[in-house]
Amino acid sequence: MEKMLKFVKDYLPMFRDSDAQGLIGIRAYLYYFQDMATEHLYHMGKGNDTLPETYGAAWLYTKYKMHVYKRADFSKPLHMETWIEKQDKLKIWQALKVSVNDEIYALGRLESCVIHLKEQKIGLLADIEMPEDVVWEEKTALEPFSRIRRDLTGMEPVCTHRVQYSDLDKSQHMANLRYVNLMENAFSPAFYQQHEIQEMELHYAAQSFYQDEIQVSKKADGSNYTIAGSKTDGTIVMMGKIQFADL
Repeated sequence: MEKMLKFVKDYLPMFRDSDAQGLIGIRAYLYYFQDMATEHLYHMGKGNDTLPETYGAAWLYTKYKMHVYKRADFSKPLHMETWIEKQDKLKIWQALKVSVNDEIYALGRLESCVIHLKEQKIGLLADIEMPEDVVWEEKTALEPFSRIRRDLTGMEPVCTHRVQYSDLDKSQHMANLRYVNLMENAFSPAFYQQHEIQEMELHYAAQSFYQDEIQVSKKADGSNYTIAGSKTDGTIVMMGKIQFADL
């Protein structure tokens, strides 16, 4: 296993990564974050490409937070850096910094743990022989994860999504980043013509599987919104927050 405390990569954005305004925004940055985090762990021999076969386990991403300072275009490569900020017996916290010519475009943090796939139970990092000396002592200039109450009271239903084959990942549940799209879809194109997402935070509460129907609901608090995803039986699968800035 290669000991790589910080993983760095330059990436020229592609049109497929763009939002409805043709720019690289929070959805793409979150996708890049998972790509970077996954590749970082891959180089350490602890990626989801091999964990299911080797240990019968996989990384389960439980929280994301991303702050966008500037959306990107396609003219310059993005310089991306990721590292493990903190680690305990159950979880790791990975950070992301996206910049262009030393100007920060986005900062992110994610929390993940190990799940045993057959038992569908959370395990210890020791179960996958995760090394303990891979923390890079650099802190991201982001506020800690918020406390988001799992409560649908006062929330307005806005749309539904039925989980399909293309939503699934290797763990056979809906891929976490699909919820980013659901959160974005809580608002109309007309709304996005006047606002852009400045910060998004997602907390995962339960997994969604093939043919599950997810109800997306929202509640406003000024320029901030709380977003929820719940199944038809009332099970909350995701809670999140979005902070908007005026265009």
